[in-house]
Amino acid sequence: MIELYLNDEVKNKSKLFELREVLEEAALPKLSRVLISDDVDECLTHAKQVIILDVIPRKGPSFSDNMKQDEWEPRNEWLIRRFLYFDKLGQKMKEKCPKSVRVLLAGNIVADTFLMEMTTPICFDVTTLHKRTKGKIPPEQIVGLVKPLELKVKAAVARHLKVHTYDLTDVVIWGNLGSSVFLDLSRSCVSCRRHFDASVVGGSHIRLPTLSVAENPQWLHKELLNELQKENSTRKSEYIGLLYENAMAECLKECWNSNQSQPNQITSLVMISKGWYGVPEGTAFSFPVMCGSYGYWWIVEDMPLTPEVETQLKTSIRSVLEDWAVVDPLPLEDFLKKERKPKYNYNEYQAQNNEEN
Repeated sequence: MIELYLNDEVKNKSKLFELREVLEEAALPKLSRVLISDDVDECLTHAKQVIILDVIPRKGPSFSDNMKQDEWEPRNEWLIRRFLYFDKLGQKMKEKCPKSVRVLLAGNIVADTFLMEMTTPICFDVTTLHKRTKGKIPPEQIVGLVKPLELKVKAAVARHLKVHTYDLTDVVIWGNLGSSVFLDLSRSCVSCRRHFDASVVGGSHIRLPTLSVAENPQWLHKELLNELQKENSTRKSEYIGLLYENAMAECLKECWNSNQSQPNQITSLVMISKGWYGVPEGTAFSFPVMCGSYGYWWIVEDMPLTPEVETQLKTSIRSVLEDWAVVDPLPLEDFLKKERKPKYNYNEYQAQNNEEN
């Protein structure tokens, strides 16, 4: 059974009471009770799962009639505000949470819908929490939600292929969520095509590489994410919560090992790197993952890396490190030095020639 603790700013407390009423009326079988608490320490002390969303939005043009300011808050100032918040929260989690706690950073449902300028820098937030809770909470237990973007991408690809969204698998989102991301369909497959004018037809037992049946693979590679961002800027947000609700529910099912309907499928998740794919150790990044036994995630380490993918990876890694440079510039400096370093110095070049001769 689940005991759900809700915590928010005092000005939003009335919304928490409304949410509790709705949850109680829903009569969810696994939800034993809903508690509203002003004490973060109380919420964290016995927590098994912490979900963080809608915190520290970026200051900028308002969508209401009363414009609060004309320009966006500088990104570095926004990141510093977020660092101070998550650093303080991380210290509380290190002191109060059990070692087994799992943490999901889910972003901001409304802000992430509209503009790139507002999109939550989840990689930065996950890195901050990891740095502060290091030594208490294992890094694989602090993750960031990528699935809302992944589901939107899958739906767009499915429309292009004239299939149902659930027929598409193994769609990967790499990068710095909220800044520099790119789509990877190299391992993606489609199970069947049901449209009357589809050129390829098969049952769910037949799996075809997505790119092999796409009418315009280059559009999927280069333009799809840009098109989605344009759609987001004009989309109404009344129903976007349904997407996030499903995304969080699916992620939590996988995390707690209760989603057995899609075993061995690749998804995307922001995780702390252990040096995978050139991402510096201790830095959060959106990786291709699978859910293993006991609900723990593991990185898919055999993704094909074409020269184009390697270039995009370096761009996204640099983006992550540029964000983190507002706190610690050394990782970015080290990365740039490695990029500028020639493959061989003169002595190494001569030594290699001698060996070859």
